[in-house]
Amino acid sequence: MANTVIRINPARAIKDTQVELAKRLLRAGVTLVAEHQRRLNRSNPMPHQTPAQVGEYPRKRTGFLQSQVMMEPTSPEEVAADLTVRVGIGVAAQYGEFLAQKGFLGLLDTAEDLRSKLEQILGGTSG
Repeated sequence: MANTVIRINPARAIKDTQVELAKRLLRAGVTLVAEHQRRLNRSNPMPHQTPAQVGEYPRKRTGFLQSQVMMEPTSPEEVAADLTVRVGIGVAAQYGEFLAQKGFLGLLDTAEDLRSKLEQILGGTSG
């Protein structure tokens, strides 16, 4: 019986897999950033008489906390290097973490709410 060998280039397969996983991680990170920014978009306009209550997301006055929700790295190449994306609040707005410690909702609450959606994205399933 005649036969042949079918091979895959292992290095190329690993690289392709890393790139695909990096894209999923970036998609998950962007999803988390966008949703947390959306949740911080409830305004408390002048004269600031409708502040958030404990157990709610902080209300927006200037939008600075909302603008400081960040993700890094942001390129597929950088993410593929160690298959990690970090989402957080910029150093200049660490009061967001202080508010979370005082009982207001924060980034970790948003991440927990989105857990199944983020797992779908990372698992490559649609939905």
